[in-house]
Amino acid sequence: MVRTAMISIIIPARNAHNTLEILLNSIRASSFKDMELIVIDDASTDETAQISRKLGASIIRLKKQSGPAVARNKGAEVARGEILLFLDSDVRVHHDTLRYIVERFATEPELNCLVGIYSKRPLNKGLFPLYKALLCYFWFKDAEVMESFETSCGAIRRKVFMDAGGFNTKYSGAEVEDYEFGYRLGKKYKIVLDTRIQVDHHFPGFPRNARNFFHRGRLWFKIFMKRRQFDSAGSTSSEAVGTIAAMPVFVAFLYTLFSCGKGGFALAICCTLYLFINGRFFIYCLKEQGVRFCLAAIVIHLANSLVILAGVAAALLQTPCGGKRADAK
Repeated sequence: MVRTAMISIIIPARNAHNTLEILLNSIRASSFKDMELIVIDDASTDETAQISRKLGASIIRLKKQSGPAVARNKGAEVARGEILLFLDSDVRVHHDTLRYIVERFATEPELNCLVGIYSKRPLNKGLFPLYKALLCYFWFKDAEVMESFETSCGAIRRKVFMDAGGFNTKYSGAEVEDYEFGYRLGKKYKIVLDTRIQVDHHFPGFPRNARNFFHRGRLWFKIFMKRRQFDSAGSTSSEAVGTIAAMPVFVAFLYTLFSCGKGGFALAICCTLYLFINGRFFIYCLKEQGVRFCLAAIVIHLANSLVILAGVAAALLQTPCGGKRADAK
């Protein structure tokens, strides 16, 4: 049985004073108290270190900005716990989040990797954060096993983390290091999802989200081309089809716009197909937030899909002829 005192919480943080205090206070207010709390300050220029010390965390400060993969690996090196719990600095744990994690590891000796999900309640208000929260929740609400290791709230036995080699530090930003690590990890160990384990997330606005989706879409597609396999939750084949369905809508819209309405019928057909293919998510939005939100979610979802497709197109343009990539190992 896992001793409850032997869990280490590892939080990479870069100029995170706006959200880190919320996270650390939620940990302090948790129903589970016995833990080691480590914040890896990725060369912040704000009050990240001071806030962490004030709220009882041990601080490891990196001399230069190195990215979350390096920060998490550094935290794992110094952690004393048998269980490593990785949390992003822009989330808030629920009162029972930590207790659920510890209980599962304590009662299931065969359990090696356990991840949670974003709740339906974003930390920040607004239409777009609510859309993203519902989308992420919808992706994973029915899953039991994952291919990616969700660093927003992911726990793993320390010996398993070391055996898997930690996060790939070639990813210098918050990119696809969680997917890449999860794909390596999943070759030997099962990554279990428990939907009772939830965190609230602070979602960026649409402009920053678009940049992230483009960049992550480009990098994820490169990994996909090497792996040749979709995920069972999130990045699934059905999600891929739903994303691709945005392209004919966009093309038909442009044709209709520049042909003085001649493509109206084609646009109507493409929109109908898009709604049908992505219908499960839109119906979910309708049930959760009503008609007005659902209509807004359709437009946002279409825009997000086009951004992802642009990232995939960029990845294809960077792929040498013959399908062999310059970054393939």
